[in-house]
Amino acid sequence: MHSKWKIGDFFKSGIKNLETHKGIIFFYGYDPLVFFLFKTYLKEKHSLSSDIAVKLGTEINTEWIENEFKTLSFFNEDNDIIIHDSEGIQAAAQEMLLRPEELSLESRVVLVNFSKKNTFFNKVSKLENPHVKIVEIIEPFFWEEMMVLDFLQEHLKVYLSFPAKNYIKDHIPFGLKDYYDAFQMIKLNFPASKELGPDDIASLISLQKTDPFELAEYFGGKKLKAFYQKLLSYEQAGHDLIGMISFVQSHMIKVYDTSYAEKKKKLSKYDKLVMAQSKLWSKDQINRSMNYLGKLLIALKSKDSMLINRVRSDLLSLDI
Repeated sequence: MHSKWKIGDFFKSGIKNLETHKGIIFFYGYDPLVFFLFKTYLKEKHSLSSDIAVKLGTEINTEWIENEFKTLSFFNEDNDIIIHDSEGIQAAAQEMLLRPEELSLESRVVLVNFSKKNTFFNKVSKLENPHVKIVEIIEPFFWEEMMVLDFLQEHLKVYLSFPAKNYIKDHIPFGLKDYYDAFQMIKLNFPASKELGPDDIASLISLQKTDPFELAEYFGGKKLKAFYQKLLSYEQAGHDLIGMISFVQSHMIKVYDTSYAEKKKKLSKYDKLVMAQSKLWSKDQINRSMNYLGKLLIALKSKDSMLINRVRSDLLSLDI
């Protein structure tokens, strides 16, 4: 059965169902670090052997599956197996893995790890088979920062006060890898368990925090100079801009149609911002702004090297 989890819930309860499983585990995590944490956990619980065969999806064909899981041979090894980038497994071999009842898997763990979802994963997710486990760890929303911090605190045994966790939220871009690296640095400098405060960790935190809400406030408020300046500062700091521009785009959709907020009995601070900004724009202006943001997204996704020059040009044009 296909099960979807947020990372904190998975490591709190969902993972326990996998400790004694023998056979195939199809796994997709939104970040490669998720699989690393999962694999490490199974090793610590001795659910995975220390001797693991590692393969890439492009190496998996029908002959390999026949030799590993169907042919009784004196030379067959009984070690556990990890297959990375499993979306690249050859089509005929995929079909064999989709029929696990025909394979000899009783004493082994086979971790079939996907780095991205594709047609094969979609077929896997529909399997109803007692011989397999199908796990998907879904990406948290950017407002679920505290959930990720709480998970890492318990997982890595690095205990922070609430103000210290807020300090990380305010200074580090939201992402599992960046948060994990920060906790590892804190653990290295403070190996003894205790409740650390902001003053303890401040010197270890140096990354610039991104704020999609701030970008939306600037763009939706027609404060375009501040928007471009902030966007360029994020680019220079090496942050991923796709998620932020996507959020600004979704924000402008709300500005275009405020009916969602008008139905609410009580408006949040964000809802009030949307309602106020809607008075600054005509429908035609919002349509043109959405087209502009769409072009920025296309350039970002295609890794257009001229994108930032265009943004700089747009910024300079405001000073003319």
